[in-house]
Amino acid sequence: MSDRKQPGHRRIVVYCPAQLVGFSALMLYELCWFGLQVHRELGGAGAGSVLLVSADGQPIRNPSGVRLAPDAALADAGRPDVVFVAGFWGSSRRTLEHESALMPWLRDAHAAGAIVAGVSNGSIYLAEAGLLDGRIATTYPPYGDEFAARYPDVELALDRALTTSGRVYCANGIASGCDLAVLILETVFGAAVSREVEQRFLMGFNRSYMLNAAEFDGQKFHSDEAILAAQKWMELNYAEDRFMETAAAIAGMSPRNFRRRFKSATGDTPQTYLHRIRISVAKDLLRGRHHGITDICFRIGYSDLGSFNRIFRRLEGVSPREFRVGRG
Repeated sequence: MSDRKQPGHRRIVVYCPAQLVGFSALMLYELCWFGLQVHRELGGAGAGSVLLVSADGQPIRNPSGVRLAPDAALADAGRPDVVFVAGFWGSSRRTLEHESALMPWLRDAHAAGAIVAGVSNGSIYLAEAGLLDGRIATTYPPYGDEFAARYPDVELALDRALTTSGRVYCANGIASGCDLAVLILETVFGAAVSREVEQRFLMGFNRSYMLNAAEFDGQKFHSDEAILAAQKWMELNYAEDRFMETAAAIAGMSPRNFRRRFKSATGDTPQTYLHRIRISVAKDLLRGRHHGITDICFRIGYSDLGSFNRIFRRLEGVSPREFRVGRG
């Protein structure tokens, strides 16, 4: 398959490793395929394709007996815009030996600008490729000890369902992998597409995490431990009264010094960071359609609807109502 693509074309690769967990690859494929259809229906510019890819392109029979026919071998997959690496059964050592060509291919794809995502234990391939060195990551918890021992330069956060840093994403399971696909579809095609995919396919998912919390991971790679402690507190207590005073106290600083150190470490002022957290939570609640806009406003810590609408529009370019109905 040629690397040459038409302008605006988006190529999404779902990689099927040895010992594939079949439904992890198929769920990713179908979510992305539907996202492309919605993108076209909404008049989105450019075309797109989703490819199932394996090392040699030959039919795959996974341990449970499911047979899949990939669209291409790795060498013929072309230049991707997004790569998902699906999960596998059993020994990571055996599958890593079988997938020796994958790791340099992942490095090249990422260096060329692709988003690279590992789902469930598929994140092990990203770590083996060196893409997670010095970055935060998560993986399927039963592989946590092995992952931590093999990749000591990765900041492993098993308590996180989703992580992202520098166009490298991880999900700790199949269900969170579906949410990760929605998050990446929003990055590639916009909010209207991701909302339609979520509403059609992910109704009833019981999430215990913010879908967009991963967007803050990239601002935690600094050496200021006091500010990091404050960030983690802020992301859980965004609706608190006297928010800034308490966050500064968590960091053990005066409010003035806290503002200076926070900006230096994260690139945001504490107030901007707070607004971004609140609006991230609001977007999750708006997607779910279980709460009215006024209820969301108070629930996330704003005291009046006007402020909520103004800040939401400044950060997202649309009002909360427009975001909900899909015009954003």
